[in-house]
Amino acid sequence: MKTEVWLKVEGKKSKYGAGAEPGAISSYKKKPATGAGEIAIKIDLDLPDALFLKPTLTARVEVPDDHPISTEVDATVKDNLAAILEEQLGLRVHISADDKADAL
Repeated sequence: MKTEVWLKVEGKKSKYGAGAEPGAISSYKKKPATGAGEIAIKIDLDLPDALFLKPTLTARVEVPDDHPISTEVDATVKDNLAAILEEQLGLRVHISADDKADAL
């Protein structure tokens, strides 16, 4: 997506104390009118559409009926899963397991 934004920057206070504080910045879609002590700065943005997409993460866990069930997930498995998600999707995750026995 290509777009532009305009910033209006207040460089100094008015003699009479009216207006924005020094250094105040406002953003606009179109070029703003400026007064004494203000400047307008145009910024052209070229942003990838993917920046606005939030990934939908899904997982499917299937345990065969004849597979023994273990409630232990060791640190290596958690670290490997986190590393894969970061490598493949660019996401940093923290994985923890619920130790409650009644969770099953």
